[in-house]
Amino acid sequence: MITFGFGLIHGFGFASGLQELIAGTSDLLVSVLSGVETGQLLIFFILLPVLHLLSKKVAFRTITAATSVLVFGIGFTWLIERVFSLKLVSF
Repeated sequence: MITFGFGLIHGFGFASGLQELIAGTSDLLVSVLSGVETGQLLIFFILLPVLHLLSKKVAFRTITAATSVLVFGIGFTWLIERVFSLKLVSF
């Protein structure tokens, strides 16, 4: 339920940001958001069986912890870049 709430709030924020960028083209907005949701569902349904199989391996906890640290690091870097208008990583 908490995840749903956070997702809903972030989704509204994302939608309003996109709406400002492509004002007056609601069909394009619906297409973009539908594509994003479809992509998320595809990733979920592909990763779910893979993660289920991997969960039976001994190193699963180690891999999960390492992946969590990596994702946290990327998210924290993006947060710092946005809050302080910095460019820490260039891609």
